Amino acid sequence: MGVSQNFKRNVYATILIVVSILGIFASITIYNHFFTGNESMHPHHGHEYLQHTPIIIANDSDLLSQKWPGTGSETDPVVIDGLNITSYGTCIEIRNVSSFVLIRNCFLVQMDNHTETDQAIVNLNHTSHITIMSCEIRSKREYSIGISITNSSCFNVDRTMMDGTMGIVVIDCWDGEILCNQLTNCVRGVEVKNARSILLRANRIEHCLTGTLFINSNSCRIESNEIRYSTYFGMTLILSNKNWISNNTIYYSGETGIIIDGCNNTIIKNEFVRNRVLNGRDKGCNNFWDGNVWGDYIFGNQYKIPGPADAVDKNPGIFF
Repeated sequence: MGVSQNFKRNVYATILIVVSILGIFASITIYNHFFTGNESMHPHHGHEYLQHTPIIIANDSDLLSQKWPGTGSETDPVVIDGLNITSYGTCIEIRNVSSFVLIRNCFLVQMDNHTETDQAIVNLNHTSHITIMSCEIRSKREYSIGISITNSSCFNVDRTMMDGTMGIVVIDCWDGEILCNQLTNCVRGVEVKNARSILLRANRIEHCLTGTLFINSNSCRIESNEIRYSTYFGMTLILSNKNWISNNTIYYSGETGIIIDGCNNTIIKNEFVRNRVLNGRDKGCNNFWDGNVWGDYIFGNQYKIPGPADAVDKNPGIFF
């Protein structure tokens, strides 16, 4: 009897251990699927979506008249979900809308119409509270803007994949977020112009001519992005001031990893490694560099950043 009871106890203990281990792996899988940025994206193929014609929304009244699900409130946004739209022009255009709108799980393709106009696949103009989430955007032509956002605020582009476009272009906007997207083979991964308070975080940008370009844009946060294999520059700021740049990794740029042409920017805890010509260049004034890892730094108290600003990183790190 004692042997039987001990055997049962051992079997029970073994089952508990196995269940616990499986639970841990399940938790890790769920965490990776929902919370690890680019790895959480599992794009579907176009045929798994509902085929739909291009969508044009001219204003709030037009939005509601099209009978999409949702009322347009913050707690009940209008939802455009699960569509496959293929067009020779713009797939989704929204103008003059302040209602809350969620564009989710859409597969959007622009075909080649053999013109050189920069038509956007998604075009937002004079909008607020628009979210684009978990979409896949592709271009079959050379001059497509993936997502164009102009004169807009409180937008969010999240966990979207984009390939072969001119990337995400943000002009004359404020208080927007670009998070956890994957941008590949773009002219510029993200271009931000005449903007303020834009958050660019946890994006993966690869094989673009330029990874990110900020022009005359201030008080933005550029954090935890991975920018690799840019043809020319990983990150460029022109006439842009008081921006926070931290925890980015910029590797394998064809020319320079980061170029700063502005003032009072903070550049800390980034990695600039194996960029072909220069890892960094400072052409501005009063920029603060600290705690960055430099691929060409060996020893010494400081790292001198090339450029006319005569800037130094006071606590540089060595790349191993």
